[in-house]
Amino acid sequence: MPLLHANPYDAFIERVRRAAPSPAVTFYDGAERIELSYKSLDNWVAKTANFLTEEIEVNAQDSFYLDLPAHWLKVVWFLAIWACGSRVVSTREKASYTVSKEPIEGDDIYCSLQVMGNLQAPPVGFIDFITEIRRFGDFFSPINAPTELDYDEALRVPELSRIMIVSPDFSTEQIAAVYSSKASLVILRNADENRKSVVIAEEKVTSTW
Repeated sequence: MPLLHANPYDAFIERVRRAAPSPAVTFYDGAERIELSYKSLDNWVAKTANFLTEEIEVNAQDSFYLDLPAHWLKVVWFLAIWACGSRVVSTREKASYTVSKEPIEGDDIYCSLQVMGNLQAPPVGFIDFITEIRRFGDFFSPINAPTELDYDEALRVPELSRIMIVSPDFSTEQIAAVYSSKASLVILRNADENRKSVVIAEEKVTSTW
């Protein structure tokens, strides 16, 4: 299949400027529903990108392995990494840094996915990314050119689509396709077919992956 060339972070920022209040990612986990507008998602992305550049001192040659399940925070990581000009790779062995919900020896960043309530203590030897990024700025100005990448034309979606992902994970190419098209994402976890049908109708989903 032909490949499409994309700069997903730049397309994302353009959408932030033009339609900041519109939904960017909606996350369902059982009965829990969390929705972030483009503006809110940009706030998280900016804090994370500032954390990466100021605390980790990443550069355009660095790469990341995201040992995280399908979650709105994983979307944040993708966009922040691309904002820094870095890449997301498919294995720990290929990565300069590993971000994990359940880190093992040799991993670099612990991301608990717990945003609200009393945070659990991080594993010994790690700090919790969720706690750390609160002190970083809400605006990010890229030092390096944001990452450009290719994805399969089969993943092309019309602009402003509403894409639902029901698998336990998603790929670099899928996230690039969604935000390059200024679309929005619905992540559905731990739902039966009846619940899936309800969410498709309520969220006005246009395609399901």
